[in-house]
Amino acid sequence: MDTQTNTHTPHILIVDDEATFLASLERILHNTGYKISIAGNTSEALEILDSNTIDVVITDINMPGMSGLDLSKITTNLYNADVIVMTGCIEDFSFHDIIETGATDFIGKPFSSKEIMARLERVLKERSTISRLKETEKDLRMAKEQAETANRAKNAFLSNISHEIRTPMNAIVGFSDLLMYRPDGIIHPLDIKKIEAIQKSSEELLSVINNILQCSEIVSETIDIKLSNFNIKDIIESTVISLHDRLKEKRLSISVSFSLDTSCFYIGDQKRLSQIIMNLLSNAIKFTHHGGIYVHVSYPDDEVGKDNSKSSVKFEITDTGIGIPEAQKENLFDIFAQIDTSMTRTYGGTGVGLFIAKSLVHMMGGKIGFESEVDKGSTFWFTVPLKIDKDKIDPALPEQYTDKSGKNNLPDNGVNTPGSGKNNSANTPSLDILLVEDQFFNQQLIIAMLPMHKITVAGNGREAISILEKKNFDLVLMDIQMPLMDGMEATRIIRDNNSSVLNHDVFIVAITAHASELDREQCMLCGIDEYLPKPLDSRHLFAVLDKHSLSLRGQPES
Repeated sequence: MDTQTNTHTPHILIVDDEATFLASLERILHNTGYKISIAGNTSEALEILDSNTIDVVITDINMPGMSGLDLSKITTNLYNADVIVMTGCIEDFSFHDIIETGATDFIGKPFSSKEIMARLERVLKERSTISRLKETEKDLRMAKEQAETANRAKNAFLSNISHEIRTPMNAIVGFSDLLMYRPDGIIHPLDIKKIEAIQKSSEELLSVINNILQCSEIVSETIDIKLSNFNIKDIIESTVISLHDRLKEKRLSISVSFSLDTSCFYIGDQKRLSQIIMNLLSNAIKFTHHGGIYVHVSYPDDEVGKDNSKSSVKFEITDTGIGIPEAQKENLFDIFAQIDTSMTRTYGGTGVGLFIAKSLVHMMGGKIGFESEVDKGSTFWFTVPLKIDKDKIDPALPEQYTDKSGKNNLPDNGVNTPGSGKNNSANTPSLDILLVEDQFFNQQLIIAMLPMHKITVAGNGREAISILEKKNFDLVLMDIQMPLMDGMEATRIIRDNNSSVLNHDVFIVAITAHASELDREQCMLCGIDEYLPKPLDSRHLFAVLDKHSLSLRGQPES
């Protein structure tokens, strides 16, 4: 029979108090190849069900003691068997009465052998189909669980790799910066190029690490949109300034124009917006050898609000680069996509920049696209919904400014560019600082960065707690991942009013290679006041020290 499989022979239980009918039905099913059991009443049937795996029960309704309908309820609820109910008094029962018991089918006596076989075959086929579907569902569920487990393991691996790379990177970046800009100004001219090479390579490696970590967060959907108010011209300006050296190196000009009110402040995710612009500009610079980059910011023509409150802002980045072949356009925004495999060798990069840009635009509720022609250049555009903050305005920049061949004509906003060597903490009064860091070179780096401050070193959280039980400090610089006791556990003990530390409110700054948004949030939740990711940017550290020094002296923050 086609209802049988190579691994399972259906087992049929026939229940009827009439011996002649039992024998007759057994003869009908004898040559089917099924395994047959018989019971003269419901008690015998339940004993058989307890000791066997039954596929289908064919039962009479009217029997002494428990009826066939009650047996049907028990069978379907407890034994996972299908039930075909039989009766010679078919007019006494409705189909609804039968189905309510959980029975699969209902047949009246007398019936022909062809009819009972047809009913049984149908039930067995449906049962087999359902069984296969359940197995498939089980396999899919297991595959999903395995994929989720693998994804969690992958994300944990990437996060751990990021941490392990960032830790030595912190010393590489920090010490090369200290060598380049020593307070005494003494450095051998022949060493400058070598140190610059270390710094540039470190920055490129850090960019790769950040991109991989960002992709992991996007794929695992752990990125949140955080709203704040900001000025678009400030974002464009700071991004262009940060790319100044790359533009100068390739002798490319950059022109920025606005077709909107640059005095407006907008509400959106400033960090994500800056990253999208940075990725698109970096991509344009990478694939452009001559000419320039053109940035235009405007309101989309089709999205102007009636009350003059614009619902979206459009950003366009145009280059005079190599362009994109038609065959490569479809998958351009896919993760790890490059125009072709030779691009990795020629231009470098991980191929995730456009994927990250597209993902962030979509997370912000926007659209992204491009137009391109080979050897003539490309225009990448995106729109994101941004609400105007009517309570805040800023003096407008000119609607257009240009940086040609590396000459920066942007307004000086006082921001020190990387490698400027300006020590913003030079005038900060000496602070008594507890540095909690297990890595020797990173200990030495912080001490070298802060010669004007008094530094006490603890190798882990447990040592830090012991020191804080005996002495007060102005500030704690806390690593997070350490042996014996990590930084978050140490912070929770410090903040616990029942612990023995002298100052439960001491200012704590996390300096950690755990650099994701989730890591930042977890640090803040456990009581950390400020968060600085490794590799450590000395300007950010100096800014935190300046700010905290002002608060200690009771002065308002600038």
